Amino acid sequence: MTFLQGKDLRQKRSKIKVKARNKSNRSIIAVKRSNKNISVYLKSLDGLIIESYSSQAISAEERKKLTGLEIATLVGDKFAEKCKNNTKLKDQIFVFEKGSYKYFGRVKNVAESCRKAGILL
Repeated sequence: MTFLQGKDLRQKRSKIKVKARNKSNRSIIAVKRSNKNISVYLKSLDGLIIESYSSQAISAEERKKLTGLEIATLVGDKFAEKCKNNTKLKDQIFVFEKGSYKYFGRVKNVAESCRKAGILL
């Protein structure tokens, strides 16, 4: 398995961002992950962050009981709940930007849990 580094990684990230931003006038739901945490952001077309949620907001006791995939599902549910409570974002269609990550595992769980909660991706 080869890992993208340096220039190749930057090119892949920018290519994916351009594809996501070319979708007609839709706000972007972006995912960032590390070995321990996963974060979800809702960005406007101007690049401003409207809503966000991270696995760091989950208590340490609760995190010990859950696996990484379960934490990602919980983050997606809580993020969708925050977006539903925002009156400006009701019945709006979003673009899911996975960044340079594969649509697999925790990234996939976040997207699917947002869809199940009623966010249109």
